[in-house]
Amino acid sequence: FIHLKIEDVFNTFSENNEKMNESQIKTMYNFSYKKESDWRTIFKFPCNLSSFIENWSTMGIYEQHGIFDETQKRIKNRIKNIFKYFDENNI
Repeated sequence: FIHLKIEDVFNTFSENNEKMNESQIKTMYNFSYKKESDWRTIFKFPCNLSSFIENWSTMGIYEQHGIFDETQKRIKNRIKNIFKYFDENNI
């Protein structure tokens, strides 16, 4: 289950690309509740999904929770926008 949540984070911040670049990881880290580690030493760039999952556990708990919360918000907004589109277009 946790790998699926981590994969959601990766896909959200990489914008569904196969690799995440330094800028995307930096953006992701901005949502940490508390800076506990240095993202530049955790991830190598560009970062693919398997290395992202592998290195995720080296991040602090406040970093993980803040990023998970932002990911959840973004996924909810996408779903709302999909339903809104269908409602507006009577589909």
